[in-house]
Order: sequence, then structure tokens, then C-alpha cells
Amino acid sequence: MNASPVDLGEGLKPPGYYVRRATGLFPAPLIQNSEQCDRAVKHFWFLGIFLAKVLQDNRLVDLPLSTPFLKLLCQGEIHTNIHER
Repeated sequence: MNASPVDLGEGLKPPGYYVRRATGLFPAPLIQNSEQCDRAVKHFWFLGIFLAKVLQDNRLVDLPLSTPFLKLLCQGEIHTNIHER
């Protein structure tokens, strides 16, 4: 990691402010049967139940999903601007 401040056009930022990886920004796999993995499973379980209830009740939820994840969910057909429809 770079130990000096970094400027990518928005002014100097302290060391560690930007995450940089040679392989890109992908989450590291969690160790199976660990406390961290169990906590992540509980969060995904809650999110799944929450979204199922949203769909059942035909409600709108302001949930900021990343564009790649949203494209995956919608099989590539998304509108990023409401006026594009």
C-alpha cells in the first residue's frame, strides 16, 4: 500500500483512503463456518425476506443497488433514468 497521500483529482487524501487492488474491487471470500460468514448469511437472509415482503405487498423501496448487480437481477434490461422510459 502507498504510504504517502494520494491525489486523484479531488485533493490530497490520506494513505488508505482509496482502495486499490490489482485484480479490481471484489470482496474476498469468507471463511466457511466462521462467525463473519454466519453474520453475512443472516444479513442476506433478512434482505431476502424483506424483498419478498416488498414484492408481496406491491410496494416501492428506495434501495440503492449497484448498476452491475441490478443488470444481473433484471437480465440486462434496466433504465438508469426515469425519463428514458
